[in-house]
Amino acid sequence: MSVVPTSGAVPSIGALTLRYTQRTDEILHACRIYQRTTMKHQLFRLLGIGLLALGAWLVFAQQAPPAAAGFIGLGCLMLADPAPLAMTWLTFRAGVAYRQPYETTVDDDGVRFVIAGQRVARRWSEYREVLESDLVFVFVVASWQYSVVPKRAIGDPQRIAQFREAIATRLAVRTLR
Repeated sequence: MSVVPTSGAVPSIGALTLRYTQRTDEILHACRIYQRTTMKHQLFRLLGIGLLALGAWLVFAQQAPPAAAGFIGLGCLMLADPAPLAMTWLTFRAGVAYRQPYETTVDDDGVRFVIAGQRVARRWSEYREVLESDLVFVFVVASWQYSVVPKRAIGDPQRIAQFREAIATRLAVRTLR
């Protein structure tokens, strides 16, 4: 796929059709990188650090280990924020459709997914941004609504770079690790 400039308009990105099956590790990875972009997660991190500090203070200054253990445990839980990952894992595990072959087409109009016979088409204007990691591209539509395209479906690093450049003509691509 190459970016072909057209006169006076956004460059054409051509069309790329990918065929793949989602994997649990990629879905959970996408959930985690999206989760790290949310304000809720940032707040949970801040509260978690505060609770850990309070627990440490209770241990060293107040000699109150039972209360400290509770604050430290809650702080660790808030830092980890496991609920979205658990819900995503349970949904993926229970949903047979998620494990069916996907066909994803990226073209000038937007992105189309065919999953177990179900078709979803979104114009570029419906997406807020694209998150990129070492494993996946995450097309973000709205709060906790996103689509995952694994890099392994695209192929070699040169094709992945072309895919990224093509998307970047339509949307902001943010790289997260």
